[in-house]
Amino acid sequence: ELADIADKDPRIVVLTADAVNPGGTISKVEFFQGAVLVGTDTTSPYTVSVSGLATGTYTFVAKATGGSGFASTSRAVQVSVGAANVLPTVSISVPTNGAVFGPATTIVVSANASDSDGTISSVSFLADGTQSLGLDSTAPYSVTWAGASAGNHTVTATATDDRGGTTTSSAVSITVNQNAAP
Repeated sequence: ELADIADKDPRIVVLTADAVNPGGTISKVEFFQGAVLVGTDTTSPYTVSVSGLATGTYTFVAKATGGSGFASTSRAVQVSVGAANVLPTVSISVPTNGAVFGPATTIVVSANASDSDGTISSVSFLADGTQSLGLDSTAPYSVTWAGASAGNHTVTATATDDRGGTTTSSAVSITVNQNAAP
């Protein structure tokens, strides 16, 4: 039995074979891409990683050899290899770097996000690296921040694409004054 285990990089295929020899042992399992040997494993679980594959469809088989030399070949498995995920882009559009706000001001934080090889699933916003301001899954991406404490703060946005790739924007620095302007 041969199986493909998906890896984060779609150009890498991890193949695993289950091989048993009733009343005997398995000396090795060889993995073939078509007629080309791509790897051998001598211990269970029998696994080999095939990397450097171009986008396309590949056929793999596993050949288990028992201790007595008898061999058996698995059914063929076809694996489609896609292009590597291009990470999304994201930048904060509002507020601008250095913006100053009065006390008790509701601050709108907005971001521009795009993904050249898919779609944006969501954009999450953080204040000061740890305080979640919220998440928006529909463009235009924005949240409102009420109750920001007086002082200097940074805000960032993290875009997640449809394939799970993430990118975090550059931080934007803002100041919330303690007292209202005269």
